[in-house]
Amino acid sequence: MRLLSYAALLIAWVHHNGVHAQSGIRVSGTIEDPTSAGIAGATVTLASLDRVLQTESAANGSFEFNDLQPGFYEMQVSAPGFSKQKRNVDLRTNSASLPLSIVLQVGSLPDMESCGARITLKYQPPDRRKPSLAGVVRDLLNGKPVKKARVSIRQARSDKELETDSDEAGRFIFQTLSAGRYNLQISPRGFWPEEVKDLLIPRENGVYVEATVLRRGRIVACQ
Repeated sequence: MRLLSYAALLIAWVHHNGVHAQSGIRVSGTIEDPTSAGIAGATVTLASLDRVLQTESAANGSFEFNDLQPGFYEMQVSAPGFSKQKRNVDLRTNSASLPLSIVLQVGSLPDMESCGARITLKYQPPDRRKPSLAGVVRDLLNGKPVKKARVSIRQARSDKELETDSDEAGRFIFQTLSAGRYNLQISPRGFWPEEVKDLLIPRENGVYVEATVLRRGRIVACQ
């Protein structure tokens, strides 16, 4: 009888997990250039207030996300040398859409997003910890950390502002933030400020910022 009970529990467990595994939504598609050639290594981001998921396109430009939860997502696609593209993906009906065909247009030359001072965002894998924002500030020209850089964030449609300074290694962190959209500004003394508006901090992802800043009076030539 005990053996039969174990068998029944195992069957119930497999059935439950099988149903759960099939309950997620799959989104797939292809990233192409204007000549219909697939773009390899394009970064594809699906973002909602709950979570952010990222992947890269394969050699033929294909990509896919599996086991997605129902919701309303913003998709962003980017690749070096091409202009970014954004579109909305509505998965609130718990059904997958047809494979997406996304065509990226050739960007301007030089590529200003890969040249000069900038802020790069990376989303950590989703988990259940409180949202946080951390990062590092470095000098664009020599790569050295910038200490005592003033970093401030303010939630959209709010007057409340949080501030901190980078440490000796150029690092900073904001912990236990509320999920939402924020305006981020990095203002080191003696450097030009850098900012990101409408930065999404989801409920289930930590956000990591890599910021390079240019000292005032210096010039960077982009080719």
